Amino acid sequence: MQLDADEDDSITEQNNQLFSIAVSCICELGLSIKVQQSQFDTLFKDSSALLEFISTYLLSISNTQNLKVRLSLLNFFSVMEAGKDNKHCLTKIMSRFGYTTLDCIYKLLFIKSSKSIAMQFLCENLPSILGCNFEILRSIFDIWKQYLLKYTSSFCLFLKNFSIKMYELDQEHKLPAKSKDAYFTLMNALLALTSSLNNKDMYYSLLDCINLFTKDTVRNQHLKELLTKDSLNLRKDISSEIKSLITNDKLLVNDYLLKRRLERFYRKEKVSKNSYQESSEISLYQINSLYEVGSKVS
Repeated sequence: MQLDADEDDSITEQNNQLFSIAVSCICELGLSIKVQQSQFDTLFKDSSALLEFISTYLLSISNTQNLKVRLSLLNFFSVMEAGKDNKHCLTKIMSRFGYTTLDCIYKLLFIKSSKSIAMQFLCENLPSILGCNFEILRSIFDIWKQYLLKYTSSFCLFLKNFSIKMYELDQEHKLPAKSKDAYFTLMNALLALTSSLNNKDMYYSLLDCINLFTKDTVRNQHLKELLTKDSLNLRKDISSEIKSLITNDKLLVNDYLLKRRLERFYRKEKVSKNSYQESSEISLYQINSLYEVGSKVS
């Protein structure tokens, strides 16, 4: 495309538009082939080689500054490598532009006109992204910490919806062990943070998310590990609730009182639960509209 070769700004912008559309279409093509491959494997004899060719090309252009292309690549590789333990391509692009791109999406999560699409994008791709390496997990925690403190009620509502998505994937045996382990690592870190802040609404919201995973050995293992870290100085009420989850698989606080507490908590920022309903599929149109809203914000 020679995007930088033309000095005419209008033509360069047109080239960028064409380039982003072409990349998005290639991503859609690759994902469609992947779906058809699993359903009609006998009709697609060379599909694996074709998908490898597409992936190699998309990886070669991942140094782009084009946000539309970045969103398309992030969605493509998160879906392509969703069930893999070693997410080679996804880890590589996340290392290149993952933090800035996710940060952009989270900014859109708290804007009325874009929060539904942003929520869909995160629910579709974040479970796979959590299965990358520790450095990427650390960057995700930095983003979560930032928005938990900035948009407390809205972010906790996002966490509840995302936790529901994670639980559903786990029940369907579609959640890789590495992603599940990373999820509870992040939740433990947020619990330790809210304990130091002594914000009951925050940590009850987090505990309510964790409580979705009933009788879960991985959850209990992480919670036990959290209790052993004396350096965190967890508050006694949090420790008691965590022990109750491990032992009795429920919180000490009355369910009705907890529900009332969280409803009041979410209402503080006038957020709507309907705006955070995730979909099972992200379309090319939704990815592009997410970018369009982002460009207006910036």
